[in-house]
Amino acid sequence: MAYTLDVTALKSFIEENRELLISKIFALTDSSKYMNIQNGITADTNIHGLVTELSVQDGKACGFTPDGKQTITARKLVPTYFKVNAQYCPKDFYGTYKHYETKVAMGKSPLPLEEALVTDVIKSIANKNETLIWSGKKETGDLIDGLTTVIAADTAIPAANKVEQTEATVFGRLQEMFNKIRDKRVSAVMSAAMYRQLITELVNKNFYHYTGEENETMTLTLPGTSFKIYGIDGIADSDTNIYGLVWEEVFMGVDNADDASQFDFFWSNDDRVYKLDIEWVLAVNYMFSDNVYVYSKKA
Repeated sequence: MAYTLDVTALKSFIEENRELLISKIFALTDSSKYMNIQNGITADTNIHGLVTELSVQDGKACGFTPDGKQTITARKLVPTYFKVNAQYCPKDFYGTYKHYETKVAMGKSPLPLEEALVTDVIKSIANKNETLIWSGKKETGDLIDGLTTVIAADTAIPAANKVEQTEATVFGRLQEMFNKIRDKRVSAVMSAAMYRQLITELVNKNFYHYTGEENETMTLTLPGTSFKIYGIDGIADSDTNIYGLVWEEVFMGVDNADDASQFDFFWSNDDRVYKLDIEWVLAVNYMFSDNVYVYSKKA
């Protein structure tokens, strides 16, 4: 006997959890937990920052002499609209659904089929988002410029913040960053490949006395310092730059409440299939160019 997919449960699951499912598209994006998340971004939105430069004067002098300035900056979050369309033909599940259902009953899987299908789609989108927000490049066909692309094009980053390094090891390069960057809020951000190389170097130096959890979270503190290090899957393995960022000044714009974001599942009489339509909005930028650092490796 053949068994088909019970789409009633799948449709109900999506309808009952629509807002949660949209939120997970962003929440499961690894870097989102470090960034400043701005919701409701459906049009170009300013990121306002305040720069204060005041002079301390001689308190014994008479009179009132204003000296200094406060500047409100306004970099922008520019939303990009994405969508994923998928379809399910009930006949594709002949001979498979009941087998899956049996495995669930035997305790071999904690998820019902409808949740497993949707969860896998969300994870795939979240992984794609992670790559886009860091390495996206419009000139090569992506819909959005990621942070490394934005940084590369930002002429307002001070020349002093761009350092060409001759040190061969990742550990040595990070030590140089720690010694040169005075802003304690700055963290070092690098590709996952470079992070793994750092771990290897620390183990070989017998500096790596951690439990192993840092390998899963891709975060650690540089031994002997308070300097935080982050490995990012979304940064291309070929990117040998180490970026200095203040996380609270890095923004990810999303929208999980407006019409711009959708998570719908419906039956199409035209081609006799069930269709999944997912739409979401994404934007990335940082507040101050002055607080961005790029440490590149000399060729």
